[in-house]
Amino acid sequence: MFLDSDDWIDPEMLSGMVMVFEEHPEIDVVQTRVPGDFKQQQREGVYSRDEAVKALLEGSWWGPVCKLIRRSSIGDIRFPSKTICEDYYFNYKLFSKIDSLYYVDKCCYHRTDSPGSLSKIGMIKRKFDEFYNVKAVYDSVVVDYPRYRQLAEVHLAGSCLKLLYMIFENNAEDTFQEETKDICVCLHNNYWPFIKNPIIPLKERVLLSLCFSRSFSKFSERIYHCLVHN
Repeated sequence: MFLDSDDWIDPEMLSGMVMVFEEHPEIDVVQTRVPGDFKQQQREGVYSRDEAVKALLEGSWWGPVCKLIRRSSIGDIRFPSKTICEDYYFNYKLFSKIDSLYYVDKCCYHRTDSPGSLSKIGMIKRKFDEFYNVKAVYDSVVVDYPRYRQLAEVHLAGSCLKLLYMIFENNAEDTFQEETKDICVCLHNNYWPFIKNPIIPLKERVLLSLCFSRSFSKFSERIYHCLVHN
């Protein structure tokens, strides 16, 4: 079980999760409701591996918190070195390995917004970690769960858009040359799937088109070289 150092849980949370394990010995993870989830699940009960992966890609259960995990289910899975959205990557690897998960539709976890927390230190540079971890999940989904590719595209497209907007608005292309190149190559390689994906909001698809046009005009030679030789 993972717990952030500045958060707190209800006194009965852990005992309640252990009780679920005792009642359902076949499961690998007990998951409770996460505060601030993108999309809360409505159905309490057992979720198969496939259902758990789909729920994650739809926006549920991203954080490592609110889970009681059977140790053997973790095995050799580790958090990546990049420290934004590392929980998304970890959970994808975990859910892809388990047999089943039990969801308890109750929130027993409480977050504290601390200005000096680790999640807020060095954020400008670390923002790019999100892209690399989301991209790693997307690459795995394309191979392991191709039917869920469009769900994974939503997060990848959103990450590209958010970071390119930050770069272009601040004229920071020279400051973050490597990161800008990687994100632009990703956008160019996936542009048409992004634009044709009905799950991505229309406004985001329009903004992605604008980013695509600007990146192409500003980095045409560099992008062309990368696409041709990679």
